[in-house]
Amino acid sequence: MKYAKKYTALQLPEYCISTQAPDATIVQRLLAAQTQEELMAAIEQFALANGLQAVGHASGVAGQLQINFLWATDKKIPDYTQEYGEQGLDRIDPLLHLTRREILPIHWGLREHRINMDEKEKPWYGLQDAYQIKRGMVIPVHDPNGFSMFCTTVPDNDHDFQLRLPELTGTNLMIASFIHDAVRRIILAGNKHQSPFKPLTNREIECLHWAAAGKSAWETSVLLGIAQSTVVFHHENAKRKLQAKTLMQALARSVALGLVHP
Repeated sequence: MKYAKKYTALQLPEYCISTQAPDATIVQRLLAAQTQEELMAAIEQFALANGLQAVGHASGVAGQLQINFLWATDKKIPDYTQEYGEQGLDRIDPLLHLTRREILPIHWGLREHRINMDEKEKPWYGLQDAYQIKRGMVIPVHDPNGFSMFCTTVPDNDHDFQLRLPELTGTNLMIASFIHDAVRRIILAGNKHQSPFKPLTNREIECLHWAAAGKSAWETSVLLGIAQSTVVFHHENAKRKLQAKTLMQALARSVALGLVHP
């Protein structure tokens, strides 16, 4: 199945991780969370603040998919995870298959995608219909321990969704990395596949600091008096050491580790 033709990968928007960002208090709650209850409280705050219908997170480690949590305004939706597992829908889930190889946000809307629906996907679409899950976004996050998918859905009567999409994409991108690390710290703490991060140099931390403030590589080079290519070099080194696939993920991880202060 050619999933890439059916689902839209969105361009990465500029997004500044700062205390002035709308979700700063949510970020702080995610960083401070020590229990699954505290994690879910932060998730609920994020969902309600952004008018979301449901928020979910799943991890793929060592070839296995684990659904870590599912929060929803409809209290029946948590039953979705049980039915999803019982039907073995991870084998045919088109978003899951695309998440395995994609790093960009994925926007999906079931009504548009049904036109090209594969016969094998019908049970997956049927479950979405049963729980009124119509459209939303998936943020893939990858690291050496595996991958995760951060999923959000919006109500079908959210007529401003397309207008909100750019801002919501940036917000989801930032939150996804923090949630990924919080899940790994709280829920997957005992996973044997976890590996430590290598220490960053002072210059790498400086470059991350300015990136977190919303500065481009060129702007950072001017501020630090170094070449733009050198800034990119430090960004890439930081990503490698922090086991991050994207700069956004590296920024979230550096904030969580206390290396960069928003």
